[in-house]
Amino acid sequence: MKLTSIILLLLNTALLVKCLPITSSIITAASSTTTFTTSAVSHTSIIANQVDESPNNTTTIEQDPNTCPKTDFLIPVERFAQLVSTHWQFDHLDSIKSGTYKTISEQFQKHISVSIQQKKGKPAEQQQAMNSNRQKTFRIISSWEMMDLEILHAQIFGAIQAHTEGSLHLAWDRLADKLGQPAFEAYIRSTALRYCGKQDMLLSSTCLKQSAAQLSFALDGYIQQNLIQVFNALDSDILPQLLANTSKDLTDVLAYFNRLFSLGDNQQLELEVTPWTQQTDSLKSKLLPLLDKSILNDGHLFDFFSDYACLSRA
Repeated sequence: MKLTSIILLLLNTALLVKCLPITSSIITAASSTTTFTTSAVSHTSIIANQVDESPNNTTTIEQDPNTCPKTDFLIPVERFAQLVSTHWQFDHLDSIKSGTYKTISEQFQKHISVSIQQKKGKPAEQQQAMNSNRQKTFRIISSWEMMDLEILHAQIFGAIQAHTEGSLHLAWDRLADKLGQPAFEAYIRSTALRYCGKQDMLLSSTCLKQSAAQLSFALDGYIQQNLIQVFNALDSDILPQLLANTSKDLTDVLAYFNRLFSLGDNQQLELEVTPWTQQTDSLKSKLLPLLDKSILNDGHLFDFFSDYACLSRA
């Protein structure tokens, strides 16, 4: 069982040994010597060049080929859409996805409680167990006193987080197809052509700069609309069943620990789960700020389109 394997693996992982830092004084000294020597040679070379130069010589300043021209130039829409989509995927959507997984796994942990309870049994069975214990000549220490329950909790909830995030990754791929790179590139192409399209699938760089606000609002709105659809689908369809499956796996895990550490102390681990119920805008209100945080101070409104127009030059 996947969740059981994760917990057992975590419980048997050895502590990492911190590596000693490498002394860098020798390297620093050598580096300083090299820097001093290089500086001296460079200074001598500069003086020699100044002496040799004729006062009649003129210096020609070449224009940096990477500098964008100030005049209007045309760029291929395919290249522009690819660069913008790649930027969104790796600089924004990846962090939004990981933040979504973390937030949901934290919410799951609030729905799950593990505690130690007295075993439920018939009075006669309990009396028989007590009589059996009295016949022993030594005191049996509670099996749960020999374990650190907090460590067990940490391992269980760490496994829940890993299990939940792995399942959410698959669900996201099914639900967020419009946020995938092919679909998003197609939207960027159509939007950019609508505002700044020229002949032969080319875009005007000046138009992209002038239309930066409209383009930025259009792309941000597309992302937000599709994120809301994904969050609502997770809340109503995916998470209730995922929590139920996780609870079933945890029940089997706790049953294993109860068998493993049962020493007749009349105690056992018990699981309590609060079912996932959809609350209006509850999950969405926790997840949408991830988008605002991701695009904050990213220059999407003006510099963004000018920079990517420059990078997209044919």
